[in-house]
Amino acid sequence: MKAVGFGNAMKEHEREAAEQVLVVIKNSSADGAGDVSAWAEKVYPTDNMTKEETENLTEFLCTIAVRTRVTMRMSRIGVVLKLLMTLSMGYMDALTDFLVAKSYYDTKIFNTAYATAGFAVLAIVIQAVITLIQYGKKSWREHYGLHS
Repeated sequence: MKAVGFGNAMKEHEREAAEQVLVVIKNSSADGAGDVSAWAEKVYPTDNMTKEETENLTEFLCTIAVRTRVTMRMSRIGVVLKLLMTLSMGYMDALTDFLVAKSYYDTKIFNTAYATAGFAVLAIVIQAVITLIQYGKKSWREHYGLHS
């Protein structure tokens, strides 16, 4: 997480607290407010904060939790839809390439048919190799942040 403001770096304990809030929101039930409220009451009553400040912070975190949870869910759905669209468009493109090669073959233009089919297969092989290199040891769920 990056600090927002006048370019000041976020302190380590602030970064950890922000990451904890996001984890609680991500793993919370329906609206997220109840889980965040329980977490905030356990973590934030400190000697430096008054009861009113603690209550205001808890209310603020609960408000953020409700909105953030929906946004997080929508972003996961968006990533899945993007992945499905990319896959379907890629397969439709490959199918079109093979249909063009078949039409060349049917019209007895064999060299062009073989070249077209060869380039379609070559494109698929290159994409597979690049995908294997890109993902390495990560699964696609880890790559897109879709931990279950």
